[in-house]
Amino acid sequence: MTSSSQKFSYAVYIPVVLLPLGSSTLIPHQMFDMPGANPLNISLFIAMATLGLIRLIKPWKVVLPKWPAYFWLFVMMMSLGALHGSLYVDQIPDYFRTLEVISFNSIWGYLQDTFFKQMLILVTAFLFSVAVRNAYQPTLCLVPVFVSALILPIAVISVFSLSDESLISLASSESRGFLSVVGMHANELGLLFNMNLALSMFCFDSVSGNSRKVALGSICIMLLAAVALTFSRGAYLGFMAVVVYFLASKGQLRTSALAAVLVLFAALLIPDALIERASSGLTPGDVEDVSAGRISGIWIPLAGDILSSPIFGHGRSSILWTEAARHQSILPVGHPHSAYIAAILDYGFVGALIIFGFYLHMWRVFKVLAEMSIDPVWRGFFRGSMACILLLLVQGVTDDSFTPSRTQPFLWLAYGVAIGLLSRVNAQGRAAALMKVL
Repeated sequence: MTSSSQKFSYAVYIPVVLLPLGSSTLIPHQMFDMPGANPLNISLFIAMATLGLIRLIKPWKVVLPKWPAYFWLFVMMMSLGALHGSLYVDQIPDYFRTLEVISFNSIWGYLQDTFFKQMLILVTAFLFSVAVRNAYQPTLCLVPVFVSALILPIAVISVFSLSDESLISLASSESRGFLSVVGMHANELGLLFNMNLALSMFCFDSVSGNSRKVALGSICIMLLAAVALTFSRGAYLGFMAVVVYFLASKGQLRTSALAAVLVLFAALLIPDALIERASSGLTPGDVEDVSAGRISGIWIPLAGDILSSPIFGHGRSSILWTEAARHQSILPVGHPHSAYIAAILDYGFVGALIIFGFYLHMWRVFKVLAEMSIDPVWRGFFRGSMACILLLLVQGVTDDSFTPSRTQPFLWLAYGVAIGLLSRVNAQGRAAALMKVL
């Protein structure tokens, strides 16, 4: 590795570690009394400045990977959706600000909260792709990813350990906010941890060597504990989806049968509090409890707004100015609590097709790299990346978004890694067939 590319890689590793923490309370959101001056933004600026300086002085030292047209179409759709939504900021009812559902009251504030913050995820993924493309040993680029995967789980376990509440009381629906000290909702943490777990689990299964096995196994155990402590039914469902996909990908009846026995044995050891939380609302005819009021309180009232502009939608975060919101016929929420409904409501069926077309492209990229990688670490990593997409499709039924969000940094970092590796393969003259997926 040249000294220039090495310095750039070190500069990129810092925002990679900080990216999943950007929305938490573990790092300051503002420093030096300057808006936007926080560790993540500052580290990103340093990384971009380092890259720009190297490209200006010695442009041959760092090669920029080519990102596919599917990605830029996806970004264009996001950008147009944000511009579309900016036309309606003045129509947002005041009660959203009174209840602190949103904190902005201007077009700039809207763009900052709903667009630019999400774009930082893509900027970090791009910088990471450059680091992977130019690294002497690309597998070392995964070290900051797994280091970052440990920080929030440790924080959640620490919050639980320091709490005076019992496991049963924390599992109740009235105590769902006990993790608010971390700065993220339990459902968001559940999806974030499950994505970490998918990457760690598949890498653990693929690698050899005691040190790697111990390190990745320890990360998996930590993440399993953190997922359990979210007391999120969505997180539990997502975990089951990861396990099912893991077993299906193995394709071995003996291994699957053994894993099923172990899961059943583990179920006998699960505390009653977790079982009660996971099965809450699962009584005959209790659909509203299962959906936590989403069906009648959010989804059904939004049907009219979806039908009023089904082709192009109403703009990013449009639930804030829908007719249902203005007439207060929905719960006072800033998100439909369904990634599918949010995609159609915000971007219409045209945008939704672009979104799902992009995720199909992402799946194919991960699949190709998982199948052609010689290094077992990469095989496991990209199989885990495929599981992250499946996980988002499952947990997206009741939460999150199909555009970059603070729960998805590891998925987008994985995509950045994939683009960087594909660029390396292309440079070596072996990517004629692989690049067809792009």
